[in-house]
Amino acid sequence: MHPDSAYSQVTAEDFLDHEGIDYRATSGSRGPQFNIKTCPACGGSKWKVYLNRDNGYGNCFHGDCDTSFNLWTFAKAHLGTSDSKAIGHLFDEIAKLGGWKPKPKARVIAPAIAGDLKLPTSIGIPETNLPYLANRGVPVWVGRQFGLRMCINGAHKYQDEDGKPMSRPFTGRLLIPIFDLDGKMVTFQGRDTTGKQDPKYLFPSRLPSTARFLYNGHRAYAERWSHIVLGEGAFDVIAQQMAIDGDRGLAGIGAVGSFGKKLTLDVDPNQETQLQALMKLKAVGLQTITIMWDGESEAITSALNAAKRLTALGFHVRIAFLPKGKDPAEVPAEVVRYALRTAKPYTRALDVRLRFKNPYG
Repeated sequence: MHPDSAYSQVTAEDFLDHEGIDYRATSGSRGPQFNIKTCPACGGSKWKVYLNRDNGYGNCFHGDCDTSFNLWTFAKAHLGTSDSKAIGHLFDEIAKLGGWKPKPKARVIAPAIAGDLKLPTSIGIPETNLPYLANRGVPVWVGRQFGLRMCINGAHKYQDEDGKPMSRPFTGRLLIPIFDLDGKMVTFQGRDTTGKQDPKYLFPSRLPSTARFLYNGHRAYAERWSHIVLGEGAFDVIAQQMAIDGDRGLAGIGAVGSFGKKLTLDVDPNQETQLQALMKLKAVGLQTITIMWDGESEAITSALNAAKRLTALGFHVRIAFLPKGKDPAEVPAEVVRYALRTAKPYTRALDVRLRFKNPYG
């Protein structure tokens, strides 16, 4: 029996008293015991049944009976039933009188989806491009390179924790698939393209947080990049990658996204984190990380915190500076490339200087 079960909490004395069974406390060769008047197995009533006080084990010595007992089999004979539920229910009642409470059963949570993840019904980027992407300076071939799709009328189908079918609409949103380093789609985002939907970014229910992954990290892993530029959101990464791809002198460098101004720099044995992804990239050749987050005070402070940890892990880390108040998607490609080339190597002295006098005020 499990040590937390009701049965394990009930002593022989508890059981005998609760059931009104005649017994005497005596001492035998194996220590204190209870001498019971009537055997529940053979019916003999000459005080020939003995149960150990501590563990409930014993025997009947009436004639040829010689039945061996533990407290469960004694209760079974006493109740005259083989119904385990009925016997267990009796032990539950006795244990509860002593303050015992059953542990709640662990809830079985249904998986969010069955099989591989699929995007809501959507279309690829047409040759004429989407107005939203065109307005952001993202050409058709780049949108396709990042697997962007447009959801005209579709929804994410999933199950809630109890297995009930659910649906979250993504109609009118640009779908941004997110992959792990091995190229498996693990989640996605839905970006409003109308300027009217709230929230601006919609996430599918019950799928992993984007903060566990590196956007465009699968390309970094496949192409064995030795140097990555670390941006924030998807469109920052797209702008950075376009700027890098526009200069052949930047070969071997690529853009990766952190999904915010913070990296998950911890190890979790139960799930993937960005730190584990970076260490996996390091194992295939990644050496340098240039952090290029938004041109604002908070971004520099967060970049310094991340750089300190990454440097300790053996990476060469650089801090890039964009024009104040701008992100990579809001400036020309030349500005992104200039920020990349003039990035400052992270040192303790740089850390102190930038914290004391933040360039963005």
